[in-house]
Amino acid sequence: MTWSVLIACIAVVLWMAALTLIVPGFVEREFRRNGYRPKD
Repeated sequence: MTWSVLIACIAVVLWMAALTLIVPGFVEREFRRNGYRPKD
């Protein structure tokens, strides 16, 4: 396995983790701005 492939795999994993952490907060903020309340 070459370094470029390894780095690409790590980048994808980090990107997925970042999306998993960022997206819920962003969606919740958008819902609040539009007047909705997230269901707990």
